[in-house]
Amino acid sequence: GSGTATFSGNIISNGLLTLNDNYAMINAGVTSNTTLEPVIWARSKIGASVVQMNVQGDEWQFGGGGTLDTTPILKLKYGTNVATFSGTVNTGVINSEAITITTSAVPLRFVESGHTGNGQYWRMPLDGGSLRFDVSTSGGAGFSTYDNVLQLKPDGSILVQSSQMFDTTGSIN
Repeated sequence: GSGTATFSGNIISNGLLTLNDNYAMINAGVTSNTTLEPVIWARSKIGASVVQMNVQGDEWQFGGGGTLDTTPILKLKYGTNVATFSGTVNTGVINSEAITITTSAVPLRFVESGHTGNGQYWRMPLDGGSLRFDVSTSGGAGFSTYDNVLQLKPDGSILVQSSQMFDTTGSIN
């Protein structure tokens, strides 16, 4: 049938769904911090796609598909305030005209997916006041060994391959 149902007070369904004036709470049913559990799935009107919000411990995971998505596009981890994206991140318009990253060694990491071997993994850490450009020489993204290709020092000097090439006045050494 169709129509409108009106309820007053709290609605509780077997303890898994609670609706009241202050919040809606969905209990996924399993009391585990390691089990990936479905929470909210939305299907398009014609059933062509399913978007998922799942939970695993203190992490929200956003994915899709007709089965529990174990490789979601976005993970938000409450305990560590970390967001993990897979795929492309489109920032759109940044109103403040700046992206600010604050951490102890501020690394940006670049991976060229269409290339393997030397030069596939690069990073730009801001460390000790110097901005470096490193390339992984360990054959992977771990940077256990790397070349410090270019370093911009806070005194204005520039190092290339760890040798000072330009001093603070711009003179070539």
